[in-house]
Amino acid sequence: MPASNTRMPSSDLHDSPTARAIRATARQAQRTHRAETVRVRQRAALITLLARTMAELHISMAELNAARRALARWKSPQEPDGS
Repeated sequence: MPASNTRMPSSDLHDSPTARAIRATARQAQRTHRAETVRVRQRAALITLLARTMAELHISMAELNAARRALARWKSPQEPDGS
């Protein structure tokens, strides 16, 4: 049988599982990129809000760091010594 008779018609190639998987992967990559862009923008907006709030309320970095340490201790309290 000649090789030309064993080839798939071009319309079937576009609907092959491989072609569909490639298109699905490209769409997923695009969605992932968009989601990451949204996260970056949200993070930038949150940092801006935090900086403005700290300035308005005269909160120093030392106070912010102390609050972060206190929150970390509250979330995972130290186990008491068994000694």
